[in-house]
Amino acid sequence: MDNPWKHIDLSDYERHMSDPGVGQLQAFSRILREQLADWRPASLCMLGGGPGAGLEHADSNFVRRVYLLDINESYLAESRSRHPKLAGILETRACDLGEPGLMLPDCDLMEASLFIEYIGVETFAALVRRNLDKFRVLSCTIQKSNANSFVSASPTAHKLAILGDLHHDVEEEELTAALEKTGLRVVKRKVYDLPNGKEFIRVDFSRNQGKAE
Repeated sequence: MDNPWKHIDLSDYERHMSDPGVGQLQAFSRILREQLADWRPASLCMLGGGPGAGLEHADSNFVRRVYLLDINESYLAESRSRHPKLAGILETRACDLGEPGLMLPDCDLMEASLFIEYIGVETFAALVRRNLDKFRVLSCTIQKSNANSFVSASPTAHKLAILGDLHHDVEEEELTAALEKTGLRVVKRKVYDLPNGKEFIRVDFSRNQGKAE
């Protein structure tokens, strides 16, 4: 079956995600700003990064290469249009991140925000295991629904209903255990409250014991 993400209109997605009662697009921007400040990467790879929420915080004085990987080519085209200051350092790649055997680009910081839920922990851990030598830090952000539905209520939520069959619940403990089996260790954890009672949980992993300040 064709991946439903190929059929979600970007304007519908962003209207839903930025709705005042949802606030997730705003949270993505804050999280990427903090990830960049914490790890000061010279190279960044965003998995399932869509149009690159938060890339306005990427300072080309120290970020020298940005990779944006997503299955929706129109999202990637929009990212190139929205971030002209990254021209020459932004590389977009349309791909299915759940594809067995997929290899990722080399980077300092590998970022995955609200993406693991769409391929599942087992598939994500296999992707990480294949690419352990490709990154210095892996930063994962997952959603804790706190008795809410995974897709939050908004005037455009029905436009995202086709994603329901693709969604996997992801528990922090399950994700951490799976990634620790690959040899990674937690080096930072932070919780972000969302307007409707949900939370984003950010967990950063590395093979060394260095921690963000």
